[in-house]
Amino acid sequence: MMRFLCSKPRPRSSWIALAGIICASLVLMIGMVQAVHSHPSGHPDPDCALCVTAHQAIQVVALVTLDATPQPVEHVLLEPELLSPSTSFFFRLDCRPPPAESASA
Repeated sequence: MMRFLCSKPRPRSSWIALAGIICASLVLMIGMVQAVHSHPSGHPDPDCALCVTAHQAIQVVALVTLDATPQPVEHVLLEPELLSPSTSFFFRLDCRPPPAESASA
């Protein structure tokens, strides 16, 4: 019989779970701060670190639209429907032969 060195699951320490909860809450909080961030003038402030990084990451590109309409290549005929049995399941005892005559009859 082989014994594994890690056969028992190690209990997770509570401080690791707490650190994970704190990290997740910080990410959510910073996301909300970025979403509602504004200045009284309505324009980005060059001294605001959040405004500077937001405008450095955003790249404005022109929208390219193609004027293409789909053209049918070949008409496809539908496959005829196959008739299925009226019951939805197959009962194995329905297809067995009739019972043999018993000796007592």
